[in-house]
Amino acid sequence: MLISIKKLMACIAMAFTACNAMALAVEDCDRSLTKDYYVDSTKRSLQVDYLKTIDQKTWRDLKSEASINLIVDEVPIGASYSEFDKTRTAYLEKQKYRRSEYEASSIVKAVTSDRAYSAYEACLRAADIGQGLRVWASKETMDIIELRVLYRNPPSKPSINLLGQIDGGSVVGVPVGALWTEDKKAWGVNEERAIRIRRQPGTSETSVIVSSDDGAPPVSLTFTRADAVARLRFQGTVDVLRERGLAGRVVTTPNNDHNTSANCPNFVGRENGRFCTSRTKAVISTTAPFFLVNLDSHVIGDFSRKQPIIKNSETEYEGYVDNWGPSISFYLTADLYEHLSPSSCGSQSEIPMINGKSTVFTVPKECLPMVHIEWKKLSSGDQGSFAFSTEGDQTFRRNGTAVESAGVVSVSYRFGDMDKK
Repeated sequence: MLISIKKLMACIAMAFTACNAMALAVEDCDRSLTKDYYVDSTKRSLQVDYLKTIDQKTWRDLKSEASINLIVDEVPIGASYSEFDKTRTAYLEKQKYRRSEYEASSIVKAVTSDRAYSAYEACLRAADIGQGLRVWASKETMDIIELRVLYRNPPSKPSINLLGQIDGGSVVGVPVGALWTEDKKAWGVNEERAIRIRRQPGTSETSVIVSSDDGAPPVSLTFTRADAVARLRFQGTVDVLRERGLAGRVVTTPNNDHNTSANCPNFVGRENGRFCTSRTKAVISTTAPFFLVNLDSHVIGDFSRKQPIIKNSETEYEGYVDNWGPSISFYLTADLYEHLSPSSCGSQSEIPMINGKSTVFTVPKECLPMVHIEWKKLSSGDQGSFAFSTEGDQTFRRNGTAVESAGVVSVSYRFGDMDKK
């Protein structure tokens, strides 16, 4: 039986004494970690990236927590995963979000570069159902991983031999590729050890595999590191043409040919003191952030006099015809533009950068005048900024030329040591 996050947190707070009547399984601990990522992503404004990472299992974990109703504005948890997924997809399309689930997950985990999950750890130590071998990181920084290895021995197994392997990092005093020496492979009853891993400089990932001689499946973990973070910063506004020659509704005037009666629609006077003159208005309008420019009026038929156009606002204009003769029709046209704001151009969340590695950034072409790339080193705090698609700067340089496809401009940038391949 699955345990709720609320129940799980209560168990942790009371050292699990309240959970004696309900067995705690290793898989329940993931529910605690799910909430940790949710809370941390909210603090760091990574909600959109976190939203992309949610699979059906994560959705169930979040659904069990009554306090979590929304991941981001406009995306409720929903009554079912399919309902949530449909709303999420529409929201991400509206935000012009283009990163894959793997890229989003890497951002959430890498940008959270120094984290400790006390609730998750406490759960793994206490769980009495599930595989005896348990491996996790209690803390991660740009350079160090504090790895924890625990074997919860069943009654029939007083000790166990564990093999630990590593790629993309090392442990001081231990041969390359190993987590501990041969003489340290024997684990005592319910023994837990802390292994301090140094990440290998210039690598984006550190992988560990821990296996036991009891025939159980090995535990394999991969830790992503960021040397810096970058983000796209959109500033100001850009006016973009959306439709040229947009036509308003056609309006027809009354027939005033030889009309000398007192019954004159929209009366504005009499021609030669006798014939009724009517004023008929036409309107063309839109709504913000759209606006109209290059206004013109068009009369259908034989009526050569240019008609006046009055500006009510940048989103509405009106024109009129005064006629004392036969009925005529006319309409207004305009070019439709849109004021593009930063929110119209997509997500601005942080992207992890690895020293010497390249990352491709994409921006809608119409947003180019607004966008800069901002970067910050996680080790020193040094930072910089430059216009998108330019050469960059001494720390953050462009690779090759910008590529345009389907209205999107892509540029590859490399962070850090330019001599590294």
